[in-house]
Amino acid sequence: MKIYPLLFLSFISVFSFAQSDSASKAQLQLLKQQYEDAQRQLKQKQNELKRVELQLNLARKENTTSETERKVDPTAIVSFVERTQHNKEYLRNPNKASDKGLDINSELVVRLNKDEIRKDIALEKTNQTDLKNLFVYLQALERYKDQMPAALEKVSNSYLVYTQNPTPANTLLYTQAIKARSALFLDMVQAAQSIPQFREVYNSEYERAIADENVLLTTQVKHQIALTAIAAVKPVFERQIDSLLTKDGVRVALAAWITKRGEANSSTIHIDGFDDYAPGTFYAYDRFQLALTEEQQAELKRLDESFKGMQPEEVFKKVGEQVKGQIQTELDNQVRILDSLWEQTKNSFRENYTQNLDSLHIKYPKLVYDIHRLDSVVNLLQVTINRVVNQVNSPSVANVNLANISSLQGEIVGHTQALSQVIQALKEDVNDPRLKSDVKSIIQSGVDQLKSTATQFASSSNPVFTIIQQLFPDNDLAFIKKQALELTDKVKQHTVTDLPEEGVIDLLYTGKRKFGDRLTVRLYYFGNDSAFGTKGKIRKQATFTLMNALPSVNMTVQYQFAKPFGLKGDTARFGGNWKSGPGYSTLFKFGSRNAIYKEFVDVGLGVNIAAFDFNRDDIPEFAVAGVVSIFRDYIQGGIGYNVNAKSAYGFFGVRLPLPYAPISIPASKTNFNEAINP
Repeated sequence: MKIYPLLFLSFISVFSFAQSDSASKAQLQLLKQQYEDAQRQLKQKQNELKRVELQLNLARKENTTSETERKVDPTAIVSFVERTQHNKEYLRNPNKASDKGLDINSELVVRLNKDEIRKDIALEKTNQTDLKNLFVYLQALERYKDQMPAALEKVSNSYLVYTQNPTPANTLLYTQAIKARSALFLDMVQAAQSIPQFREVYNSEYERAIADENVLLTTQVKHQIALTAIAAVKPVFERQIDSLLTKDGVRVALAAWITKRGEANSSTIHIDGFDDYAPGTFYAYDRFQLALTEEQQAELKRLDESFKGMQPEEVFKKVGEQVKGQIQTELDNQVRILDSLWEQTKNSFRENYTQNLDSLHIKYPKLVYDIHRLDSVVNLLQVTINRVVNQVNSPSVANVNLANISSLQGEIVGHTQALSQVIQALKEDVNDPRLKSDVKSIIQSGVDQLKSTATQFASSSNPVFTIIQQLFPDNDLAFIKKQALELTDKVKQHTVTDLPEEGVIDLLYTGKRKFGDRLTVRLYYFGNDSAFGTKGKIRKQATFTLMNALPSVNMTVQYQFAKPFGLKGDTARFGGNWKSGPGYSTLFKFGSRNAIYKEFVDVGLGVNIAAFDFNRDDIPEFAVAGVVSIFRDYIQGGIGYNVNAKSAYGFFGVRLPLPYAPISIPASKTNFNEAINP
């Protein structure tokens, strides 16, 4: 540091010259000025050191911020965080396909950003001037807080570049940086003029800084004073905003449902702090299955009974014919039902439309009169224009009567004026609020009628969906039908002030779950006006797929087709044909949080056990193989060894869409009246 030697020399010089009679007053004044300059530089360096220490403290605080505080999206009104059984957290984005998966034994932490929720509600409530003004002021202060550090850094950097190389370009950059910093400061000051609390805190901190002789009022110090004032006034703003929202009846609710894969109904689940539901039954998904379930054992038996001794093409042909025939029958039935429903809907719609028009004629006689006037004036105008055209198109110039044309021109002007009057009258008729309301009701009535038809058809389509669910137990087609996720009185409606900032959904307490179940979370706004309404407005919805995100072991049942490699001299015994039989695999699954991978690929490695009949004696033989599975175990393949037949073989296996043999078909509504009026 060059400052301390300079101070020392200054003291020595002052002392020496004070002892000398020949020291002039000019020299003493010069030394005094040097001493004061050095003292100012010292204070400036001390203040700079304090600023650096403050930045270091902020950096340390940022580095020690907990993982829980970091796992949020600062710009979102709600963030979704998956918390595993090992207490690790992963930020999930439900709008991103690969992020839509949740581990089946995890917790979903829903974190609400109350600042963003206030802003979001204020933007929706366009008729609240006081609320919007408060947000304009608050956003100006927030903008200053967020953007000023970068602006100050830009000024500092551009100044260093300018002093080292004062070219016109560097001068311009430095000037622009100062202007940007000044604009932010002025924007903040203009907003602060309307906030007495801000001015009080700012002036108090400013006076304290002036009174402290160890503080030099640099731009950085003024910035810290402004940040202190902003931090002090922000809670005041929030209380004022919350008070206006509460007065306007604004409330916020959070609710969640689980929809089992392959089922049409959804069940509500508990979110801590957001509802009065009791926690569900505790169930921990078993990640290490080492024995077949009763259902899998029954499936092995059914597969053996259904396809025993068949070649691959015969198996697939049998399954295809059964599936095709039964689904086709149901689809033909649904087409007939839809035709009948549509015919009834058209007739009913036509009748309602006629009745609604008749009611409008009775309720708005002036509108009907003006419409008739419009029709009459347009007809007169058309007739007059045709007469003019006939006159002009006369085959002989001598037959053109200019006087008649002039007269007809006057008639056209008169009809045009009458047309303008009628149009003005119609505008007044149409602007009648009662008419707008009635027309809207008529349109809504038609829309409701079409919705009703769609609902009736969907309810009559249950047999088709049920067949598909039986054929493919893990299918996602059931989710095509829109789920009726309804709120109940047990869901709490919070004011923004009382709104919890976090809710936890513990999947361990949601009952028995399986891969592919869906978790849906909704954020609602309620209010007393049309912006939200007493029934609530869905502001945010997120749907996640439950999956096994950690490494695991599971077992699957499939029907297998083996090709014996054979030994020399054994061709007659084994032949070259495929051998078939049921089997099961014990598979190791790799952990992954990528929902796309888990949903479609999901590779597995393991051991396969099968019962073939290589030597055609109708006695099952024990076979073991190494196996690789893909596409969520629907396709498997590997190389194995038949212990009884003493032969190696290659094989592939498939999960056949046949949980029952024959397929269980639900009762269809073949009666049109029953289908239309369920």
